[in-house]
Amino acid sequence: MRSFFIMMQKLKHFSKDHRVWLRIGLLSFLIFLGLFLYKYVPLVREIWRFGTNPLLLEQTFRHPTLGDILLLVVLTALMTAIPFMSSSVIALVNGVILGATFGFAINWLGALLGNILVATIIAHTDLAHVRGRTDKHTQWLSHFKNHFLSLTLGYMIPFVPSFLVNDRAVVWKTPKKQVICAILLGTAPSNLIYAFGGNALFKWNFNDLLWLALILGVLLGVYLIVRHVTGKKDKNVT
Repeated sequence: MRSFFIMMQKLKHFSKDHRVWLRIGLLSFLIFLGLFLYKYVPLVREIWRFGTNPLLLEQTFRHPTLGDILLLVVLTALMTAIPFMSSSVIALVNGVILGATFGFAINWLGALLGNILVATIIAHTDLAHVRGRTDKHTQWLSHFKNHFLSLTLGYMIPFVPSFLVNDRAVVWKTPKKQVICAILLGTAPSNLIYAFGGNALFKWNFNDLLWLALILGVLLGVYLIVRHVTGKKDKNVT
């Protein structure tokens, strides 16, 4: 929800063309979200009525159709693509519905497609007037001489908007193969955490949830340390 309000505040900084793309993305997201709710809300109500019977849960959620899988892939890709919207919720849901392994695969594919879509749109539009307001959020990535490493770290940290990392990839004119590899490597850890986290919620395995929360904490710690170190370098330069 917080990401949604941030996105609305940032929207005014975009040009008319960019706002059109964002509105198309939001409309598409709402349509697919409506389909998702139409499919699963009645099932959740049934579970609420009859209790969390493991067999009922297994029969309800762990037998998705091809249409269900495509719906989840599109939702994941759209939530990844829309600026300042977090895909963590749908990534957890994928773990609940599809299980850890298959949920991870869908998260990974959705993240790849969503980031490629954003990078493609950015490459064909002019975001110069926006970059002045957003550069501070990704400035720390510029301290690494290896752009592939910078992008991989940017995609890896869940707390960094992937929209801004994709913008860096376009600005640096990074080859497409490197961008795809950076997306796959960078998004793997968080998507794995979310998928296994969703599966742990499904099975009420609190030990796994604690471990996954610890790993997320480590990623946050790495992000804060890197930001702190690069911030010191900026002050020394000035």
